[in-house]
Amino acid sequence: MVGEILILTLLTTTSVQDCGLLDKILPGFEKKFQCQVRVVAVGSGAAFRLGKDGQGDILLVHEPEGEQNFIREGYGTRRYPVMSNEFILVGPEEKEFKEKSDLIKILREICDSRWKFVSRGDNSGTHQRELDLWKKAGIKPKDSCYLETGQGMIETLRVANEKGALALTDNATFFRHQNELQDLKVYYARGQELINQYSLIPVSPERFPKANHKLALKLVDYFLSSEVQNYIKTFGSEWGHQFFKPAVK
Repeated sequence: MVGEILILTLLTTTSVQDCGLLDKILPGFEKKFQCQVRVVAVGSGAAFRLGKDGQGDILLVHEPEGEQNFIREGYGTRRYPVMSNEFILVGPEEKEFKEKSDLIKILREICDSRWKFVSRGDNSGTHQRELDLWKKAGIKPKDSCYLETGQGMIETLRVANEKGALALTDNATFFRHQNELQDLKVYYARGQELINQYSLIPVSPERFPKANHKLALKLVDYFLSSEVQNYIKTFGSEWGHQFFKPAVK
């Protein structure tokens, strides 16, 4: 059909959507390729499920083990790292930790002191990283002090802010919305264990022949272009922070 607008369905995470990055990057792609990008922002776990059901053309996710499984099982072609940021531990102003430089010891202290902790509890990349950290600390946080929201990142941070609780979050969402999270501060950041890698994964054209594979690859090239990578590097400056590091130096 002449004049038909191509639609590309991007399955991605709430954290990327909540910080506003896609609203800045995608319009240029849509204009360049005369298409519409339909963004479905869910947790990484839900993105994988939708991808396996053929509900998307490409994924932008941040859960390495799930990404490897998605590709190994034949649902995706390959990973294209496009950017990274970091997870941070945030909580109410009045908390004081004995060991401020060791995240695992901090988590144990949270558990021993029965401080409130709010988890996304949604099988997202952030939730999976949090569970990995609890496991390293030798803790299964399942009591009255541990609340699972089953929601996205900004909603979970709002609950933590309201209840005076701690939470693990990506830095971009927290700093982007810090003006409404004034009862929370950063307690731990910049640990090697908190690096948060985002990758694009086109779905397999063999398994999903109706998927728009060509346009998905164009989105990969667009994200990895010098123009977009340079923008990613500066995104967040108006809030006084660098939200992401580009994959291409």
